[in-house]
Amino acid sequence: MRTVDKSPVDGFNFYRMKMVLENGTALYSPVRIVSFDVPLDFTIFPNPASTEIFIQLSEPPSEEMTWTVYDALGRPIWSQDILQDAAFPYRIDAQFFEAGIYYLYAQRAGMRAVGKRFVITR
Repeated sequence: MRTVDKSPVDGFNFYRMKMVLENGTALYSPVRIVSFDVPLDFTIFPNPASTEIFIQLSEPPSEEMTWTVYDALGRPIWSQDILQDAAFPYRIDAQFFEAGIYYLYAQRAGMRAVGKRFVITR
């Protein structure tokens, strides 16, 4: 027998099976955790940029997210918790970033971080 969850939620889903024996006794399987990561789709523009960048989401945010900018050496140089009701496109002041390659990562609770590269020129 095969069962399909037709509407899993993003993140962790908890499942267990109930098995009923011929004599009517019910047995339960151990709980299994399955993670459904729906990748966050966002765009950074302009790219390359000089003094500011904007984040545009493909869909409105459903929860608070932590956005972090890392330099090419992997050092965090900017981080911000962006609330669910924030206005998008979201502006990041990049005038104090040195010229170079950077990575912007978005992290939602219980989900894998999603990152994209952008360039700052002077």
